Amino acid sequence: MTRVAALAATVALALATAAPAPVAAGAAEAPDPALRVVDAWNVTGPETFPGEATLPAQRPALTRAPNGDLLAAFNTSGDAHPGGQLRMIRSTDEGRTWGPSEVVAEPRLFGVRGSIAATRGMATLSDGTILLPYNDAVNHTNYNNRESVLFVARSADSGRTWTGRDEPVALPIPIREAHVGGGRILELADGTLLLPIWGALELVDDWQTDPMRWRSGVLRSFDGGRTWSDYQTIAYDPNNPPQFPPFHSANYTSGANELALQELPDGRIVAVIRYATGVGPNRAQVYLSYSADAGATWTAPVATGQQAEALSLTYAPCTDRLAAGQAKLLMGHRELDAAGTRIGQAALHVSFDGGVTWTGKVRLRDPSGAANLGAATGEPDFLRLSDDRLLVLFQVFLPGQPSKVVANVVEDATDTATCQAQADAAAATAQASPTFFVDRADRDQWAWPFASRKVTHPATTTVGAVIDAAAGGLSCAGPGLRLTLDGRILDRSDTLAAAGVGNGSVLEVSGPPPSHPWRVGFAELDTAPQTRHVYGWDRACAPASLALDYRARSLGLDVRIPAAHGISAVELRDRDAATRLTGADYRLFSSPDNETYTEVTGWSFSSRVVNGRVVHRFDGLAVTDRYLKIHQPHTTTSYSFVLGDPRADVNVEFASRRR
Repeated sequence: MTRVAALAATVALALATAAPAPVAAGAAEAPDPALRVVDAWNVTGPETFPGEATLPAQRPALTRAPNGDLLAAFNTSGDAHPGGQLRMIRSTDEGRTWGPSEVVAEPRLFGVRGSIAATRGMATLSDGTILLPYNDAVNHTNYNNRESVLFVARSADSGRTWTGRDEPVALPIPIREAHVGGGRILELADGTLLLPIWGALELVDDWQTDPMRWRSGVLRSFDGGRTWSDYQTIAYDPNNPPQFPPFHSANYTSGANELALQELPDGRIVAVIRYATGVGPNRAQVYLSYSADAGATWTAPVATGQQAEALSLTYAPCTDRLAAGQAKLLMGHRELDAAGTRIGQAALHVSFDGGVTWTGKVRLRDPSGAANLGAATGEPDFLRLSDDRLLVLFQVFLPGQPSKVVANVVEDATDTATCQAQADAAAATAQASPTFFVDRADRDQWAWPFASRKVTHPATTTVGAVIDAAAGGLSCAGPGLRLTLDGRILDRSDTLAAAGVGNGSVLEVSGPPPSHPWRVGFAELDTAPQTRHVYGWDRACAPASLALDYRARSLGLDVRIPAAHGISAVELRDRDAATRLTGADYRLFSSPDNETYTEVTGWSFSSRVVNGRVVHRFDGLAVTDRYLKIHQPHTTTSYSFVLGDPRADVNVEFASRRR
């Protein structure tokens, strides 16, 4: 007998969360009271390609040249599909009309399968130089075997001519996929340049079943972009499982990818990071990281709860009217629903606290007024016009038409009092009910969607109440749980205010270790159990209930085997008397290093019911490896075998290896 997995009613992996539920597509979300789209028009069309067929136009990058012209670069294909070009158009009337396109770069390095790929990286530096980063790239196999070579073109004459198109960037470390990251090059006051990039560092040996996950990072230049001598990873989750069929239509690598950067009034740099995953709640949510040293180091990314893709950042015009130290930050993105599904819209969100909270959604629009603009719509880039207006370019995919670039004009409040009142109200809310992050203390052993939560509580809430509310969402259970802030254990009876927890704080939850010599873990979407490692280990706190026959999940055991002994048997206890799992469903694997697993053979299986609960027993194991993986084939979101308390419902037996 199977039970449909209703996560609101029962627990597949303690997925409840104290964070506010994401707003579903179509649900009411209060727009920003000051921002509004006041105009819209097409930027590209047949006139963009005179004398040739109308090509797709995607992923616009926008900047103002030193002579006052606006430049927009765009791709003619997406995701490095073969034949894509990088093209440029120019406007002399603040973006109202645009001239014909000129080819800036065509694929040269990878033959007929090669493509030029770029996103929102173009920037005009303080000395008037325009930098235009792009990739010459190829999909050997979509998503999990790609190469991209980075170029940064330079123009000293307002985009009339370009250098740097013949020599690729010499990277400070080997990076197989140095994809331009999605946000513009950021220039700091001391001249340091930061170029966001993402991709996989290398093609690992077992890439066909377990490719290297994507990572987001930043290249730094200290000579105006002539060389890029430093690379720093901002976001990398080695435990995020690749999504292979049946969990995705293709072998999809997953991981941290597109990102955008913005310098904040306090000198920190904020990074918003797209994270592609098929596990955990709030799929496709944005992660947040900060640097206080010009991009040399970054904080561990935390989950924002905001679901979005194809990110960009800028300041809203209201920022000019705010008191020193305050800013109104805008994030542009492709809009997703609560399940992480694209809904054919592009949108803006507002933050007054450097990205901790995002409110006030404003949707961008196509001049046709169409309600659905195609799943891949979005990827906005910004340019400040005069007074209180922003020019926004983004891609639109209307049915039966080539993708195009569209312009919107977004207007902000026009008076200081309105802007300041909005910022002050946000600051008062943040003080009265701070938003902060709660992470597992062992988050490096977990896929991030299971290990980090954003929560909001009144400042008068006790630490104990926060623990009680947040623990289940982080798969922590049992007595003795505690929260720490900057290494300091917080008193359960203290209020958040008394404990020093403020808006944007990062807390860690932990509890007593297990009393027996093994730890429980799991691996979800485990379509290749011989090459994929187990994560989700019980290192920080007692785990909450764990469904076994769920989404190709494997149960893992990390066992301290006594000297001269081996694992002889394992028992798993269901929380009730019925299950669809039989002995024929199971495969067992062992590993000395949790990297490569070898199938265990020669074991026997038995099932019995004890006190109304099914017990499955695996005998005759003779395993001496530290790690044991118990795999089952069910890929659905129904389940029938749940370890209600994994510390109590798993038992490992040992036998001497001496004769």
